[in-house]
Formats: sequence, C-alpha cells, structure tokens
Amino acid sequence: MPARRRRRLGVLPLCAILAPLFAALHLGGATLLPLRELETTVFDLQLRLRGTLPPGPEIALVVIDEKSLAALGRWPLSRARYAELVERLRQEGARVVAFDILFAEPEPPLPPEVGTLLEEAARRLDRPLRDELAAAMQQFRGTVDARFAAAMAAHGKVALPFTFRFDTGGPQNTLPSGTAYASVRAGTREVRSPLHPTGVVAPVAPLADAAGGLGHALIAFDVDGAPRFDYPVLEHDLEYLPSIGVRIAQLYLGVPWEEVRVELGRGIAIGETYVPTDGLMRFAVNYRGPAGTYPSYPLVDVLEGRIPPGALRDRIVLVGANLFGARDLVETPFTSVLPGVERIANIVDSILRGDTLRRPTGAPLVEALAIVIGVLAVGLAVAYFSITGSALAAVAILCALFGAGHFLLVRAGLWFFVVLPGVAMSAAYLVAALYRHLLLDREHRSVRAAFSRYLAPKMIERLLAQPDGLRLGGDLRELTVMFCDLRGSTTLGERLDPERLTRVLNGVLTPLSDVVLEHGGTIAKFTGDGFFAFWNAPVAEPRHAELAARAALAMLETLPDVNARFRDELPFPLEIGVSINTGKAVVGNFGTMRRFDYSAMGDAVNVAARLQEETKTWGLPIMLGPAAAELLPGFATLPLDIVRVRGRAQPIALHALLGDETLAQSDGFVRLRAMQIDLFAALQGGDRVHTAEALDAVRASALPQFAPALAVYAARLEGAATAPA
Repeated sequence: MPARRRRRLGVLPLCAILAPLFAALHLGGATLLPLRELETTVFDLQLRLRGTLPPGPEIALVVIDEKSLAALGRWPLSRARYAELVERLRQEGARVVAFDILFAEPEPPLPPEVGTLLEEAARRLDRPLRDELAAAMQQFRGTVDARFAAAMAAHGKVALPFTFRFDTGGPQNTLPSGTAYASVRAGTREVRSPLHPTGVVAPVAPLADAAGGLGHALIAFDVDGAPRFDYPVLEHDLEYLPSIGVRIAQLYLGVPWEEVRVELGRGIAIGETYVPTDGLMRFAVNYRGPAGTYPSYPLVDVLEGRIPPGALRDRIVLVGANLFGARDLVETPFTSVLPGVERIANIVDSILRGDTLRRPTGAPLVEALAIVIGVLAVGLAVAYFSITGSALAAVAILCALFGAGHFLLVRAGLWFFVVLPGVAMSAAYLVAALYRHLLLDREHRSVRAAFSRYLAPKMIERLLAQPDGLRLGGDLRELTVMFCDLRGSTTLGERLDPERLTRVLNGVLTPLSDVVLEHGGTIAKFTGDGFFAFWNAPVAEPRHAELAARAALAMLETLPDVNARFRDELPFPLEIGVSINTGKAVVGNFGTMRRFDYSAMGDAVNVAARLQEETKTWGLPIMLGPAAAELLPGFATLPLDIVRVRGRAQPIALHALLGDETLAQSDGFVRLRAMQIDLFAALQGGDRVHTAEALDAVRASALPQFAPALAVYAARLEGAATAPA
C-alpha cells in the first residue's frame, strides 16, 4: 500500500475520533482555569490590536480630586457640596447627572466627634431630656440630606447607585418601588446568572425617593481579576434590577422607565436603542481607551465656575472620586488603573453607540463546530503533507481561526473563544504528527536512512513521493551508468603521506560527487580514487542519459576550482576520466541482511567500467557508449572507433563527449563532426589512403580538446604503414 494512502487511513480516523471528543469536552464545560484566563488575555489583546475608539460627545466627568479636596474640605465631602453641585449642573444645562458614590447612610450635620459626644450625653440624661435631645438631633441630621434631595428633585434626572450584598450580615435597606424593570419577557432559555446577591445596599430613603433613577454599580470580576462584564439585568428577590449604566442611558434618551423592555436571555430595549446581551444577561464592556479618554473637570472648578461656557450643556455628567486611597480602580485592556467612574462612562457610551461586546447564546456550539472542522483540517494536513508542510498548514489554520475571531469581535461585537479551539487543534496536530512519525512513517525513515548515502535530498523526497517505484531486492530497468576516475592517483600515493592523500582525495571527490547528486544521480559506491553512479533508479527519470552527460560536463567545469584549492598540496593538476553507458541492468540492494549496498549489476555496468579505461587511451575526459550517444542527439558528440573492451566478445562503438548543445550548434563543431564521421567511416573501411586524407581534413578543423584523439589516429596510421605486408 502506498505510504501516503497508509497515512490517510491512519491519521484521518484518529482525528475523526479526537474532533468530537474535544468538541464534547468544550460543550460539557470541561475548561481548565488557565485556558479560561488565557482566553481573557487574548480578548484584551484583540481590543488592544483594534486600538482606541473616539468617545461619544454625550459624556463628561466631574471628579473629586486632590485639588478639590484641598479647597472644599476633608473626605468624605459633605452632601451639601453635592447639593450645590447638582444645582450648578442644572444651571449649566447638564441633561443627566449620575453619581458613582454610594449614599447608604444619612449624613450627620455635625462632625463625627461632636455627634458622638452628644449621643453619649443623651444616654446619661433622664428620659424626658434624653428623648427631647434625640429628636432634635434627628431633625438636625436630616437637614443636609434634605437639601441634597431637593436639589436632585429640582433637576429631575439624577441617577444614584446602589449595590448588593452577598452575605447575611451588615445593615441592609430597601429600594423604592419602581426601581426594578416593569416589562420583563421570558426568553427561549432559562437565565442562570452566576451572581446571587443576598441583599441590597441602597441610598437612604430621602435621596432614593428624590433620584430620577437607581441602578446598581456592582463590579463583578472575571477569572483574571478584571471587571470585564457589566450586568444590566440582575435578579434579586424575584425582581430584575437595572445597572446604573442602563438608568443613565434611559434618562438621557428620555424613554419612560416603564417602557424599557427586557427579554431574558437576549437583551434590553430602551426605546429605539437595543442593548444585546449574552444568555446570562450581561455584556463585555467595550472600553474606548485608557484613563483620561473622556473630558474631565475638577469638582472645585465646576462649583466656582472655572470651566468653559457650555462645556456641560446637554451632557451626561458623571460624578466620582479620583483620590489616592478613596478611588475604586479597575483593570482594563488599556490600563490597570482606570477610575470606576470612567468605567461607568464606557458602559454608557457603549449602550448609546450600540457597540457592546457579548458572547452569543450559540457561541459554544459555533466553537465546537470550529473545533471539529479545525481538527479534521489539521488531520488532512498531517495525512497529505510532509511534517514541515503540515506544521505550516496547522499554523495557517490557527491564524485563520484567530483572524476570524478578531474580525467578529471588532466588526460585529461578538466574542467567540479562540484559545480553546486553538488548543484543541494544536493538541490534535501533536497527537496526529506523533502517531504518524512513530508508527506510520517508519518505512519513510528507513528509506531515507538507506538512501541518504546515495541520493541528493531532493531525490530522496521524490523517492518518498513515489514509493511504488522502489522494489528492493532487484529490479531490471534501463540505466545510464557513469564511472569517474582520478588521473595520476598512483603517483599521488607515492608523493603524499597517507593523511594528506586522504584529505586531498576526499576534498576532490566531494565536489565531483556533489555535482552528480545535484543532477539526480545515485552514488553506488566510491572506489578510492573514483566512484560509480547511475541514473533512472531508484526514482524513474526519463532524461537519465541527458542528466548524466550534463553532470560529466559540469564535473569538468568544477575541476579547475578543485585544483586551485589544493594547489599547494598537489604536485601536478588533477584530471579525470569519465565514461557513460546506457543499457539494461539489475538495480537493488546487494549484500547480506546485515550489510548491503544499493547498486547495479549487468552488461551496461561492465561496459561503462571498461569504457572508462578508454579515456586513458584516447586522452579524452569523457567517453560514451553507443546507446548513450544515441540518446544525446543535441550534444557535441563524435564517433571515435569500434573497440573490443576487456571481458566482452562483441565490439562496440566508442564516442567522445566534447560539450553541450551550445558547442554542438557552433559552425566549427558542425564542420568537425562532418569530417570526423568521414574519418570514422574510412577507418572502418580499412582504406589507409582515404583515412590519411580524412585525418588531415579533421586535423585542419579540429577543436583543441580533440587534439589527443588525432594523435591516436596518427600513431595508428604510422603503425599500419610500417607493418609488414
């Protein structure tokens, strides 16, 4: 069975099992806390990659800062200051005023230490005087709150916060009627909020009754400690209560509170403005940027009229503290020190802009589907591509996943988890790749190890891609065989010590054999001062003769550089003799089970070996057998003679290879070839006179590299002339 098909049949079923398994684990909520924290980290990173957003023009801040405290008194400020602020903001034309300050207890009109002394004195008085003093203190205590309440009532659109308790201790007070949503419609699924408050901490009754709206300012922290979600609808005591952000937006839009509609599990309709939520009735705050994104004015400057005219007109003015030790700082994607009042500003801005962020109700199903598709895609990559290719494909799939998640978050406000599917795909890739490497690719590795000594890396890859072309144990096919031998190696052995001789031979044979590998040849073995190579095995190559010829010519071009490299160690320049022959041979692993060589045997190999000896006789570097010469019609080849090689009864035609197509098409070679063919025919005809004339003609047109062959012809004619008749 082909290796690729075997990988498909092995890897794909494995991934088909892993895909639904990972998806089921995700749908079942089997999420490790570190992965959930990593998901929130990526969420924040996506918002940072998106960049900051311009804030809406509707919101401005009035902050109680160190400057204001130094001018107006110690913290907490008297509510008389807040009453004064509301009156000032009404004069400035602020449409809505909202406080990020909890007024859960009445404010004593006297300093705390004075109030404590009076209470102690009252306890020591007799009953009539004690009751009279307590009534007077109670009347005096309500004076400041009453002024603050009157200022809020006069403005008409002042929102106050309340919060929740999650224990059974501590003081609790009640919310005025009408605080909860009046219109609540059940959705298609049950809403199960992760928050279960046990009580409410509301503003004191006079202030709560005078406020234009109440909303909770609860900050719920995510798994990583960041207040990522706002809960615009939170259930308590069988009622659904709003957040301060919803009440501010409702007051600004001028929608009557009883007309604000809640659809559980889907969202909130504030008139024409719809605020989508996830199934838990929450949304992720779409932070615009770091602290200072919204215009801000110190409280003292507002009270003393030191702000630009019209700066607060028709705006939502949020009032909160930004004091060291008295501010609630929250972490956002853009900063770790955002004042809580600015968090409310971001929430209100998102509601008014309609760009809140949320996890769709069907997000887990979509993510599970992404896991299944992604794991199967990774499996296909592992099954069809190389390990490197499949790794690149897996990275591309993960990039596509993260890109899609980023696009949906930034463009549509939909938060889909990408880390969990990404981890599932990565785990599937690792399992599939290990399974393939350890079990399915053993034959690949054995083939690579066996042929790394014979083939260039690219040829090994071709062999692995065509495993059916390899039949170990012997395969009869047509080969082009090459033998290469260094001239003068015996003399070198006499003049160089063994260490230097070894270094020189290795240094010479390495670049020559590299040329063979680069041209698709297979190195069968080295013979000390040469090597034996062949083409068309183990990988089929229809251009085997052409590649062998080009390799031989390239070796000749490489030789000058080799000689120059070893100029100081060589007593004379090295030359090579190369023979090329084409014919049938048996190719395969020969030897024993413990030690073998991949090689070729047969008449074509024997003839090539004998032709290599002819390079010495003729003084030419490259000799061709007849079949090889026939397969090289475009090369510069010349017929030399009919020879009987050692160990073979039948004579063969001997040819010389002088160059490639460029030389073959030159005018000088075309003339030489025509005359050489005439000389070859004269030699075979035995006409000495015609041969001598033909030789003279060839000598007149011969190229310099063909001169040694002319000397052989001349010696043969001279010998024939002196031989006895």
